[in-house]
Amino acid sequence: MKARLLSLGVAMALAFGLLTAAPATATYAVASITFPDASAEFYSPFSGPASIMFTFDGSENNATFNARLRPAGGTAIYTRDVFVTPDEPSGFEIEEFSWPALSVSSAKTYVVAVYRNGTQVASESFFLRPRLVTITGASPNPFLPWIDDGYKDTQNVNFKLSADADAEARVYRPRTDGKCCGALVLSDNTGISNLSAGAHTWNWDGQGEGTYAGNLPKGDYFVKMVATDLAAVTKVSKPHKVTIARTYRKLDTREKNGAAYHHTGSVTVYERGGNCFVSKLGDPYYDLYVICTNAKFKVYWRWALPKGGRIEKVAFVFLETSAPCNAKKGHTTTDSSMTVGGSGQFRCRVDRAKITFSVPVAS
Repeated sequence: MKARLLSLGVAMALAFGLLTAAPATATYAVASITFPDASAEFYSPFSGPASIMFTFDGSENNATFNARLRPAGGTAIYTRDVFVTPDEPSGFEIEEFSWPALSVSSAKTYVVAVYRNGTQVASESFFLRPRLVTITGASPNPFLPWIDDGYKDTQNVNFKLSADADAEARVYRPRTDGKCCGALVLSDNTGISNLSAGAHTWNWDGQGEGTYAGNLPKGDYFVKMVATDLAAVTKVSKPHKVTIARTYRKLDTREKNGAAYHHTGSVTVYERGGNCFVSKLGDPYYDLYVICTNAKFKVYWRWALPKGGRIEKVAFVFLETSAPCNAKKGHTTTDSSMTVGGSGQFRCRVDRAKITFSVPVAS
């Protein structure tokens, strides 16, 4: 009887122990961190994702991990909690970790790291390059492909490659709201295949192709450059707006005697007693003679340009004087100007004032 009681007690103790023991805990591991196409090099902009594979043994407890993105050797710039539920019969779960798009001007290494309870349990790095292709400018813009006189007849679209690549230019009409991109009117890779990394230019004559063949209508267009590198990665630049002009600006020149100025500005005095003096020399007053001592002021010439005219460039013809002139040129749309003076003594004798101006001409 005593032996039976002992056996019953042992059984009860074992049963109680089983009932009160801690439940089994899933054993987690990060099996891998991979990036799109199993690659480790990407062009800007890049937002991932990183595919994180978690493995586990058991299904009782969920787990929280923390995924972090940081530049190599730096601190986290983006972080997100990742929740893993170990109830997949496969024994693994894949979570996608994305981040706001990264862009760099020079190549840089980044790291995706996974933490649990503040301890890093896995990491993987990737190499980020600048954009594969970037349009850096277009000139002249607007341009005039219809005028066969050598003046703004073609347009140079300048672009930059961050790696060796084949390039192709694509030209689009705008959408009805004026933004990019509507109908494709031209695809062209003439002269821009098999390019090395660096700066390049594509030349456009304003022609379309297919149903848009011939001279394209006046108005706005958008150019995109498409590049494919040696690893067959293809990227597209941001669109760049160009315009086939309705008018062009024709250049012309004019000149006046220096003394034929329109008005002067106020004198700025640098030291007590400083001042500027203006006189007209010659018969009947051909030249403008300015003397400034510890002061400066501005002289203006007005040009009465044709409608739509604007000054593009200013020049002066000076006669020699015994002191430095220290003159600075300037202009508005209708006036040219010369600023004379400063701290010290300055003398300027202007024989002629000249401008280069432009006026709009219908194409």
